[in-house]
Amino acid sequence: MGHMSSDFKQIEISWRTVFNTNTKNSMIYNGIEEANAFAKRAGYEFFSWNGRVYEVDGNQTEFLVSDISGDESE
Repeated sequence: MGHMSSDFKQIEISWRTVFNTNTKNSMIYNGIEEANAFAKRAGYEFFSWNGRVYEVDGNQTEFLVSDISGDESE
């Protein structure tokens, strides 16, 4: 039987990997591009914007902020 390789990458969607733009200081972002830049500089893989989760390269994921469990302050 041949070896099968998987092209799937397992990702963790949690407040540890998602930069939360929905905070008391959310007014500091002048748009999604700036929020993305903040997340990237901080070393996050993902960031939230208007209830959705995006990769720091700008691609929208299938996840919503409501899909993230746990305390937002983690």
